[in-house]
Amino acid sequence: MRRPLVVALLALVGLAAAQMPGMQREGKRRVPGVIELDGPRLQQMAGRHKRMVVWMHEPGCAVTKAWQPWLFALSNVLPRLALGKVDVTPFNRTVANAFGLAPGIGPALKALIRDNEKGERVVDYTGPLDFDSVLSWSQSILGGEDHEHSRFGVEPPEGPTPKKAKKAGGDPMSNLPKNVREMAETMVRESRLQKVLRDHGGGILEQYEGAVADTFNRLKQRDDFDADNKQMVQELNRAAREMVRNDLLASAPLDVREEIEAEVSLGDMPADSAKMAMS
Repeated sequence: MRRPLVVALLALVGLAAAQMPGMQREGKRRVPGVIELDGPRLQQMAGRHKRMVVWMHEPGCAVTKAWQPWLFALSNVLPRLALGKVDVTPFNRTVANAFGLAPGIGPALKALIRDNEKGERVVDYTGPLDFDSVLSWSQSILGGEDHEHSRFGVEPPEGPTPKKAKKAGGDPMSNLPKNVREMAETMVRESRLQKVLRDHGGGILEQYEGAVADTFNRLKQRDDFDADNKQMVQELNRAAREMVRNDLLASAPLDVREEIEAEVSLGDMPADSAKMAMS
């Protein structure tokens, strides 16, 4: 059974996710807005973001002009969703062709899902152009959910996949002792989560730390606990943080979970901590 404080935090973390700033780049703060795109910029942003929504239109489109304030409203309501706009002028006609857009058919709203299987990476919006319907669909994209107004669309042809150079000695994290690697992963994920909670404010970070302390005190009731055993204390603290964090993330929005639980590398750690882990 979950402790009352953790249950309260679960309710708050959803609010934090809804209100916290979005991401221009994975792990970086973004000011809400609509990104102006051309073909190369669209390709770059689609590779950078796991999910993004793009409004594709022709020059002088009256619907697009009328929808401009609503697009910015959408970005402000869902600041964690990357939102772009591309004018498929003759100069950008390759974009329209790549996504199967015929001339004169009006604006198209598409979601680009980077990590989906081939054939499911472009999701077309098929509903009416009213704000509530578009907002509902965009929320489903952000949450990785099905929606009645979703349909898989035409995907651009794939270019050759560049070969990644193999690093000598493999992944440095995998070479660390198990307990050191687990502690490093906990440190990085804790830092990500604390940033989410700190940005939200309202004392939620302090409540989280209180839940961790409560869990740590419960874990150290074990018979063999030795307060002078530094390694044991560190391991119990790591376990307490992991337990509370997992409780929180179990009910957090998908994009928040992905951000916090993303793979950890030594580059994610502060330089002094990474050096200590490797020594």
